[in-house]
Amino acid sequence: MMKGIILAFLIILIGFVFVSAEHNQNVKVYPFMQEGWNLVYSFIEPKQIIQAGDSELNDESIANYIKETYLIDFKASSVKEDEIKAIYAFVPTVQKYALVYPDPSDKDMAILRSIDDDELIQMAFWVYSEGSGRVFYNSVEEEVHFDQRPIYTGWNFVGLSIDLILDPEGGHADYTLEDVKGNCDIEKAFIWDGFKWLDLFASPAEGGLDGEIDDDLINTGLVIKVTNDCNLGMSGTIPPQLPN
Repeated sequence: MMKGIILAFLIILIGFVFVSAEHNQNVKVYPFMQEGWNLVYSFIEPKQIIQAGDSELNDESIANYIKETYLIDFKASSVKEDEIKAIYAFVPTVQKYALVYPDPSDKDMAILRSIDDDELIQMAFWVYSEGSGRVFYNSVEEEVHFDQRPIYTGWNFVGLSIDLILDPEGGHADYTLEDVKGNCDIEKAFIWDGFKWLDLFASPAEGGLDGEIDDDLINTGLVIKVTNDCNLGMSGTIPPQLPN
């Protein structure tokens, strides 16, 4: 576990230490990174990208996990480390952006310190890439179930982890926002398609999504605006908020 956001960035400077590859679920797949801005779940540093020659590519258990879970073959990423030029976080506790990579300023660090680092790493991050294609990448923390991540009043960049895509038996869940809203009062909800925002509350929903969290959105981001501090969760599993 990271011991603090300052330590985390010191680790980045001297060479990142990732979660052990024996935890196969900690290798993630970003479906297709566009040239330009992308929303990527739990991605804070280019060294997370799995490239040709990396030891993970020789691990049969990881390859099997990727094949069974994502239904694709495990191979080197199409996007290279040096093609990632900038990473930003939106910090919901203060409703501000902060540069995460390459060189966060003192002001950026102050914003990043306003939220627990274990919460920060579970969010979706803006990633600017000069390359395009599928990306395989390592996690820097074990995945936290979506209903265990705090959501704060205002805008939040929710990482679309695999538990929002697959049901507990491993089948494709086809959840809607209504299914997973928990005790959150969601005013607005958007995804980024690589070029523009798509409004999930539009009628009909933009991009033909019909409010569903589509399989193609795995390890991307959902941007929501809520009226209250809350938690996402399956409908009926989280009690309502107290009255105002």
